[in-house]
Formats: sequence, structure tokens, C-alpha cells
Amino acid sequence: MKWISGISIILVLFGCKKDPESIYPILYSLDHIEQSDEGLYLVEGADQISSLPTNIGFYGVYQEQVKVDVLEALRLAFDLKRIELLDEDSLQMKGFIDNEAFDITLGYERVDGAIVIDSIEGTILTYEKDDDQFVICGVTKLPIAGPNAINPGPPAYLIISSECLPGFTTEDYAHAMLEEYAYPPLDTLGVFLTRLVFK
Repeated sequence: MKWISGISIILVLFGCKKDPESIYPILYSLDHIEQSDEGLYLVEGADQISSLPTNIGFYGVYQEQVKVDVLEALRLAFDLKRIELLDEDSLQMKGFIDNEAFDITLGYERVDGAIVIDSIEGTILTYEKDDDQFVICGVTKLPIAGPNAINPGPPAYLIISSECLPGFTTEDYAHAMLEEYAYPPLDTLGVFLTRLVFK
């Protein structure tokens, strides 16, 4: 009889499993870094580009070092260590900004299952509900002067990093670069994303 009541208690404990969204605090810390979403594009005309292999030319030679440099700069500017959901409407973020420690508590709300953090504008930090993860995302754009450039303009070889735009592909960013500046034919446009994923 004792073993029957023991089994009943175990079944009740496993049967009363709580919804993971209702168990607080919920901690998210850095899980991995992604820098493989990249593209290299040849400028063919005023609004035309074509895809190139990413392992050729100036971009192919320096891409890994540029990725390391961009990651270091991103971490220096905003080195998030952890995000903790404290309860149903507040979270805490800890990390460093320009080597100065920060520990901040903010409000948040759930909108269609996604977490929207109060007081954070832009898309540098987003929540991806399908994978239950927070992501810091930056895009790096590298315009590279082509062989026809005797005196490349100011945008050539300038590394431009900014926050990612939702839904943009590397090709979308290359087209946007071409809209912002009239790069001549045979210039190349390198683009890669840096994603710090917190789970």
C-alpha cells in the first residue's frame, strides 16, 4: 500500500508541471555568437548588384579580422552579460557600457508572445519568440573600391556598423548602400551580421 501512495505522489508532482513562462526569475545569458550571415556584391550599375563568393578579393582576405574587430567594438560599446525576467512585467539587465558596469531594471510587456522592453528604442536588442531568445544584432557594411578607382571617395574602405533592421537580408543592405551613395561599377559591397544570442 505504501508503494501505491509513493507512486501517486510522484505522478501528482510530474502531472502538476508549471508553465515555464510562469516560473520566475527566468535567466538568459550569452549562448553563442553568429557571424556567418554575410554577402559580397559587385556593383554593376546605378541600381544593380550581383552576388560574389565571400572568400575573394579584399573582403575575402580581411573578413575574419574585420569580424573580430567589429565584435570587440560591439562588446566595448554594449557588453550585455545577462537578462533576467524578474516577474510578469519587469526584467533586469546586467553588463558593461564602455567598460562601466550597469545593472538596470526595466518594464516589459508581452505582445502576441513577444517581449517588448520599455524604454529601449530601435532594434539593437530584440526578442525572438519562436526560439525563446534575446538577440543583440548589428550589421557591418564594407564598401570596397574597385580596380577602376584611382582616387576612391570617402565611403571606400569605411567600416559602417549599425543595428539590424528586421527582415533585411545582406542583399537588402547592399541595395540600401547603393541608394545612399553612387558607388561606381566594379566596386564591391561586403555585408555581414553579428548576432549575440542569449538563451
